[in-house]
Amino acid sequence: MSVLYNEMSDYVKACYLGTIALTARGCNDYKWTSSTVGKNIEPKRYIPFYEKLQLKVNKHFLPIANSSMVYYEDSRNLDKIIKPNSVDFIFSSPPYFDCLDYTAYYARIIYDILGYERIQIRSRLIQNFENYKEDMKTVLNKLYEVLKPSGQVIFVVGDKKIHGKVINGAEFFQTISPFKSYSIVERSYSGTSSKVFDAINKTERKEQIIIWTK
Repeated sequence: MSVLYNEMSDYVKACYLGTIALTARGCNDYKWTSSTVGKNIEPKRYIPFYEKLQLKVNKHFLPIANSSMVYYEDSRNLDKIIKPNSVDFIFSSPPYFDCLDYTAYYARIIYDILGYERIQIRSRLIQNFENYKEDMKTVLNKLYEVLKPSGQVIFVVGDKKIHGKVINGAEFFQTISPFKSYSIVERSYSGTSSKVFDAINKTERKEQIIIWTK
């Protein structure tokens, strides 16, 4: 399929590259932690590449005839592309800071294929805690501006361990949020792949869904 790569649409390219990363991870028994990158992990699994690709294409496909718009913009500048008081609902799972390297793991294969310099990309992604806090405070204020009265923002967040202390994700975001009305639903990570991180870091983190209403 690689010889046809340049003839693929952007959508099919994304599915194709995503399938490469997915099947590479699967060949290492779907282990995905910072300690497994580049390691040969047993047992192996047979991953049907074309079946996974077809699933990705079907899963994410949207009909061409729709009124959706995709914008490429910095979230801190939402007011440049979205009018105030115009959005009904906002859903997001905010990015990690100083934690997961999104350019590592099996996605590294993709950067090699595309010829991207991974280290340069990584340097723009990893933040320290204080910078992240200020940036996310700006983003939350922008979300408040574009949201309609009675509109809602839904964030999926989680606990984070910093300097030996576990920070509750929902509490962290609420302290920097301009929203007064909110509710929180919490669940544990037990039975999920995230328990690997808990074993490494000796924590029992939880995930929260925080819902703000304007």
